[in-house]
Formats: sequence, structure tokens, C-alpha cells
Amino acid sequence: MLYMEKDNGILYNFKANLLGHRRLKKKISSEVLGEITKNNVDMALLFEKRFSGWRLVSYNMLSEYLLKPFDSEDLSLKKFLSSFLIIDEKEENLENYIKKHDKLRFEGRGESHDNHYFSFKAVPVNFEENKYYLFSVIDITKKKLREFYLKETEQKYRDMFENSPIALWEHDMTDVKRYLDHIIEKKKVVNLKEFLKEDSDAIVRCVSLISITSMNKKTLSLFEASSPMELRDFDLKGNLYKIFSTTMYNTYLELIVALYNGEVHFEKETSAYTLKRQKIQLNFHANRLGNFRNDWSKIEISMEDVTEKQNLLKRLQDMAHNDILTGLNNRRGFNFLAEKQIQIAKRENQYLYLFFIDMDGMKKINDRYGHENGDRALCDTACILNETFRESDIVARLGGDEFTVLTMSKEKHLQGVIKNRLMLNIQKFNETSDRPYMVKMSVGVKEIEPSEDTDLDEILRDADILMYEEKKKKGTLRK
Repeated sequence: MLYMEKDNGILYNFKANLLGHRRLKKKISSEVLGEITKNNVDMALLFEKRFSGWRLVSYNMLSEYLLKPFDSEDLSLKKFLSSFLIIDEKEENLENYIKKHDKLRFEGRGESHDNHYFSFKAVPVNFEENKYYLFSVIDITKKKLREFYLKETEQKYRDMFENSPIALWEHDMTDVKRYLDHIIEKKKVVNLKEFLKEDSDAIVRCVSLISITSMNKKTLSLFEASSPMELRDFDLKGNLYKIFSTTMYNTYLELIVALYNGEVHFEKETSAYTLKRQKIQLNFHANRLGNFRNDWSKIEISMEDVTEKQNLLKRLQDMAHNDILTGLNNRRGFNFLAEKQIQIAKRENQYLYLFFIDMDGMKKINDRYGHENGDRALCDTACILNETFRESDIVARLGGDEFTVLTMSKEKHLQGVIKNRLMLNIQKFNETSDRPYMVKMSVGVKEIEPSEDTDLDEILRDADILMYEEKKKKGTLRK
């Protein structure tokens, strides 16, 4: 009788053809097996065990491509398989390989077939005392090329990821999503953002559930870590909590809310700390990879260190708004800050006092003692003003020997008190200084009530006029 071992779904067509021959009452011959082989929908070959070894006895038309490099009239199984399959050197011969692998299932590449790739599935068939192997072969070249392309693309991505000049890491936030679903259902949360803001433990819990699956070398250098394990530990006692500033927690809060709302991209300027507690400024970007809104298994995070850029920007802003010689605000800086101070005063119903100050005898100092001492006198004036006024007051050098100060108070008619304090500080400086010159100032003060319509240029003009009136009384007007 004909015997074929169960093959878990392999060669269904062979079984179907075999069933078609059950009507035969006589002994099934090897010619029937050959017929079955020829009618197979895949490339099919039938090898018979003979005294000289396994030999090809039948094949279908689709298999002719496979057999081109061989003599199909006398083709051994060993020679056929050796063209596609690299047998382990530990195996003594093909017979041993076949005995150990009762059902042959493997993939191989035929170098003599333009490097095409094939999938081989073979089922042993026993007929009376004869043994056969029925091969079903499928050309899987396209599948293999796709696999190689994907593998190559993945490798290129990993290389780009690892060598990127920007810090990159990947999060698996699946557990965060489960936790939020549970909390939202349990506590009937309507507004997730407000809930996380009010419940600080919840956002800490969310962060602790994040799993970092990978990070690149730039991430380690950015946070001054020696190994990935230093940053992978999200435990409350772990190092990762050392790098989280309040701003970073808020950033992750907004990221979590954005992901829950179905957003794919998220970005924000934030700050963090290195493991050595150095504060760094970051451009934080997050992308949810994948096609499903509820899949939080791959969140790609990129962090660009903009600390130097921010510091440079601050220095440029300082240069744009500060007087280089004295360190005070310049005219531009004063106008910018004064406009905000005026709005605050109106909102809080406070009085404003604008002091317009001009140094007396500045030309004589330059002419008699030189411009170096003239610059020193300007810096001395700046120090006296800083000592007289509060840190919250806006002190500026408008240019040349002109200075201004804007101060705010809930009390009215304070200009006399503040001016007297200024004069005392000038007197104290002149009495204790070893400078060859005396610092003198003329001061005009304009008081602005909360209800007044306020125009900064107009206030400056009024205070300037009051200053010149005082200078005129003192007889110190420039000629």
C-alpha cells in the first residue's frame, strides 16, 4: 500500500491528487506517483530510493527551470540539494542528513539559477518496499529581496539612529496607556490634562511606567552618562529622575495628553539636568510610530541641545538691551521694560515715578582727566543709581551722560524721598572716593498717577524738562 506521513499542511495538492486515485482497486504503481507529481501546482519533483542512491524519477513542467543545470536523466538527490543547501560539515553525508531530518523543509539559493531563492518542502512517501521523496518547490526570490531590503533599511536606520548628532531614544509607553485607561475609567476623568496637573503622583507614576527600549551615543554624552543602564532605570530611586526638571515633567505631561488625544507629533522647548546636575536647554520632539492610535509601543524621542544657542541668544539680547560700558539697560532695553512696567502699574493701581538724570560737569572731567576717567565717572554714576534704587526698578543709561530710572509704588508723592536718598548716596561716594573728580547730577522727576493716560516718550520729555530746570537753577547748563 501507499504510505505518506502527515505533513501539517504541506503538499495539499499531492493529497488531493492521491485521493482522486482511491478509486483504483489495483495496486498503485510508481507511474501514478509520477502522474501526481506532474499535476502538482508548484514545482514538483519525485526522487526514488535506489541501490545507487536517491534518483529523480519524475517532475512536472514547472520544475524544468530548476533542472536546467543538471542531467535530469541521471540526477541524484545529493547533487540536486547540494546546489541549494549547505549541509553542516559535521554531517557525514546526505543520507545522515535525511535520516535526521525526516521531513525536509529549508530555503536555498541556486547560484546557477541567477541567484534565485527557493523554498523546499519534501515529504517522504513509502510504497510497498520502495521509498520516495516528493518535493514541492516555490520561487521565493521576490520575498527574499524584500526581506533583504527591509533588513538593509533597518540597518541603515539603526546606523543613522546610533550616529545621529541629536540625542535619540525610543520609549515603549504601552503600560502608561493601560494605566491611564484604568484611571480614567475608575475616577471618571473628563479632562486628562487637568487631572494630571492636580494629581502629581499620577504623572510620576506615568513616567515610572515608561520603558526606554533604545538610545544612541549622543543621548549618553548629552546627559553625561557612562552607559545606557544609567538612564534606563525609571525607578523612583533611579538616575533618570535626576535629569528631570519641573519643566521636563510638564513636557511629559503634555506629551502624554497629546498621545491620548491621538496626536502623532509633539514638540516643545524644555529643560533637563545632566547626571552631574548641569542644567541644559532642549528642543524636545516626539513621534508616535505605527498606524494605530492606541499603539504606544514605539515613541521616538529626539532632543536637541540648544543650551549654547540659548546662551548666545541671551547674550545677543543683552547686547541689544544693555549698555556695554555700565551694564545698565540701554534706551532700547529701557523702552521694552518700561512699557511692561506701565501696564503692571495700571493693572495694580500703582503710581509711577520717572527720574531723568544728567551728570554735571562731564565735559570738564573728560577735558581735565581724560576719557578713561570720564568712562569711570559714568560707571560710578551707574553704581550710585543701583545702590539708590531697588532691583525691581528699571535703571538705564540713555546715552552720553544721560540716565533714567522708572520706579513703581502704591504710595504717592515719593519723588522727594527718593531724590534725597540719591543725593545722600552721591555725597557719600564723593566723601569716600579717591577719584580726582566729583560726581554731580541734576535730576528731574515726573510722577504718574494710575488713572493718567501714559505715553512713555511724553513722560521722558516732561522729566527732561524738569531736569533742565534744576540744572538751570544750579547754573550748570552746558555752553
